[in-house]
Amino acid sequence: MSSEMLDTAIALTGVYVFLSLICTTVKEFIAQLTRQRSETLLSGLRRLLDGEFAAKNTVLRWVGGIEGKVSLSDLGDASLVKKLYDHHLVRSHAEGGEKPSYIPAETFVTALLDILASGEDAKTIESVRASVEELPNDLPIRSALISILNEVGDDLDAFRKELKTWYNNSMDRVSAFYKKHTQLAVFFIAVLTAGLTNADTLQMVRKLGRNDVLRRAAVQQARSIAQSEPLFSDTARTSRGRRSPRGRSPEPMAGRTSPSAPRALSGFKALPDSVFLDSLATRTKQYVSSYGALGLPVGWGRADLPPENAKIKEILQYWTSKGLGLLLTAIAISLGAPFWFGVLEKVSMIRSAGRSSREK
Repeated sequence: MSSEMLDTAIALTGVYVFLSLICTTVKEFIAQLTRQRSETLLSGLRRLLDGEFAAKNTVLRWVGGIEGKVSLSDLGDASLVKKLYDHHLVRSHAEGGEKPSYIPAETFVTALLDILASGEDAKTIESVRASVEELPNDLPIRSALISILNEVGDDLDAFRKELKTWYNNSMDRVSAFYKKHTQLAVFFIAVLTAGLTNADTLQMVRKLGRNDVLRRAAVQQARSIAQSEPLFSDTARTSRGRRSPRGRSPEPMAGRTSPSAPRALSGFKALPDSVFLDSLATRTKQYVSSYGALGLPVGWGRADLPPENAKIKEILQYWTSKGLGLLLTAIAISLGAPFWFGVLEKVSMIRSAGRSSREK
C-alpha cells in the first residue's frame, strides 16, 4: 500500500471518529434523557435476583433497548431487587435520587451479603449459607448461590470473589442486550448525521487523494486523536488523568473488561451518565472546531448540488453517487466511536512502522 493511500485511510478514519462521536453524544443524551441504562439495569437485576421478566414494550426497545419502566414501589417488600436498591451503598450510585445506571461488582457483593446476613454482627460463611437456604426455591439466584457455596467450601473471601465473577458475567449479558436493542437507533442517528453534514465518503476519498495539503492536515488531526486521552477505556472513565495500559481491553458493565473491543463504550459502569455525557460533549466540540478549520468537503452548499442545466441522466448519476457515499458513511459511523478509535490506533501504528523501516 502506497503512503498516499495509507494517509488517505488514516485521514478518513479520523473523520469517522469525529462523526461517530457525534452519533455517540446524541445517543448518550437520549440515554440520559430517557434513563435507558437505569431501566435496563433494573430489568436485568429483576431477572437475576427475583426471576421476574418485565413486560416488553416494542417501541421503547427500538428507542433504547429497555423493556418498560418499572417503579421500585411496585416491587414487593420481599423483592431482593428492592432491598438491593434500598441499600445505602447502591443508593450512593444513584443521581438525584433516581435509579442507578451502574452498580460496581464490589458494591453489589457487599450489599447482597448485608441483605442475606442481615442482623449478623459478623458475616460468616455459615450465616450466609443459612440465609441462602431460606430463600424461596423458585428464585434463580438461590441455585446459583448454592452452587458457589458448594464450590468454595468454608472460605468467605473465595465466596465473595466467585460471587463477583458471577455478577460480572451476568452484567455482560445485560450489556449485550442493551447494545443489541440500541443498534437500530444508532443507525438512524448515523443516517441523520451523514445526511445533515453531507459527509460523503466517496467525495472525501476523492478530495483527500488529490489534495496533498488537505490530506496532510487531516492525517495530523487524526494522529492527535489517536494520541489523546482514551475516552472509552475503563481507566478513562474511572480515573480521568491516567491512560489505560496498552493491550488492556475495557468493556462493559460493572468494572469488568471484555477482550473483544479495545475501547468499548461502557454500558453500565464507571461514571454517572451526566459526567460521561459532559466528557463526550466536550470532546465533540473540540473535534467540530478542529475539523471545521480543515476545509473537508462536508456541509451543504449550492456547489454540492447538480448544475441547474444538468440533464436527467446526470442528475440521476449524481444522486446515485451521493446516496451511496452518504450510505457508506452512515454504515461506517454506526459502528461507533470506540470501533473507529481502535482502527485509528492500528492504522497509525502501521504507518509509524512503515516510516521506521524506511528510515533504517
